[in-house]
Amino acid sequence: MGNTGYPNLNNGDSVLGFSGLDWQFRTRSNLSSDSVVTVKLDRHRSWPTWSLLYAVLGYLVDATIAVAVPWLVVSKLHSHWPLSWFLTANATDILLAPLLLKRWSKQSLLTLTAFTGGCLLLMWPTFASLMITMFLIGALRGQTNISFFTTIQQIPTNNRNTLMTGVLTVIDTTTVIGSLLAPRLILMLGSWTLPLLGGGILLFCLTRLIILLNNQKQSSSDIDENC
Repeated sequence: MGNTGYPNLNNGDSVLGFSGLDWQFRTRSNLSSDSVVTVKLDRHRSWPTWSLLYAVLGYLVDATIAVAVPWLVVSKLHSHWPLSWFLTANATDILLAPLLLKRWSKQSLLTLTAFTGGCLLLMWPTFASLMITMFLIGALRGQTNISFFTTIQQIPTNNRNTLMTGVLTVIDTTTVIGSLLAPRLILMLGSWTLPLLGGGILLFCLTRLIILLNNQKQSSSDIDENC
């Protein structure tokens, strides 16, 4: 055969060439699969599951209070004027929360949520009870919102817009669901609506605390075994 203008490859050169191509394709596929796994792990880590659960509980509280307190004022206190006092105390304390709870700025969302549940336990249809608890819940909810969104801003993520969109969607959906469920809860439970909601939140926080303590004990025991 004459010279065709192409390099003449013997069998050994062909085997080496195809082996090199095969190695490159495998390396690239492994790198791409590893990068996909890394992206999935980053997305999983960037989703604030427990912080979002505390926020959901908080916005359920807000929605329920917005319906239950006016109902308590009208049906149990048989008056309208105390409602303006309750709402003013709540709104004022939400605005003043950064100043009033400056020392509590490092408190966890679990602690703030538990105290909110404790305040709900005391929300009975009397002027003094509702005035005090609305004042305290305003401060707690204000500090909880600050701590929650501060936590969201500190989460490392490659797409913060997507993270914030998901968080706000969950929060808005929770508020709508709470507003729809609150009247039904009031029809079924009456004056017990807010105290029972507070008891449920405290039970949730207690369960979470027990899980955290067990995890700490297990991690400490693993360290002792490895020493």
